[in-house]
Amino acid sequence: MGTTAHQQNVRANHNYNDQDFPVLSVNPNKLPYRINNEINPTGKRIDEMYMKINHLDENLNRLIDINNKHLNHIMRIQQVSIKHEHQLQLQQADISFQHEFISQFISPICSVILDIIPVLVKQNTINDKTLLGTSLTQTCEKLSLELPVWTNRFVQNENIKAKLINEFNVINQQIPDTVTNNNVQLHPSNQ
Repeated sequence: MGTTAHQQNVRANHNYNDQDFPVLSVNPNKLPYRINNEINPTGKRIDEMYMKINHLDENLNRLIDINNKHLNHIMRIQQVSIKHEHQLQLQQADISFQHEFISQFISPICSVILDIIPVLVKQNTINDKTLLGTSLTQTCEKLSLELPVWTNRFVQNENIKAKLINEFNVINQQIPDTVTNNNVQLHPSNQ
């Protein structure tokens, strides 16, 4: 009996108000729906959504344009890189030919000439005088003294090239680590 008395008190205290529960589906006057005595801004909301969609569309178009420009830039860089790589390959072919030509042909001829000319001068087969005023014997002696210097320079040059190649390889192996470390350092949650 206590429960029914409580339900009666709740019903008595509650007054139905039209504004609390507006009619949603019945619209006999064909007027805009009213919620709490205000016109439902459905049209306004649709316009706002349409404007936001247009704004998103504009932003997407700008992002697509930026992406296309970036892609074109990367393609131009790749084309320049391919052109430089081709030129580098041509230069490497020339350099390897010149290196082999000097080491396999010119150097042996020079050492033979430096050995033969003094012998021929001593045998009076060729004249020791030259158009430049120096004797062939003196020129051969000078060049034979310089030959070890040039050989040492060649060895030093090869050592320098090997060192540069090693440094380049070490730097290129560290680049991915550096990039990821920079990304980690720039990430706000890791600071």
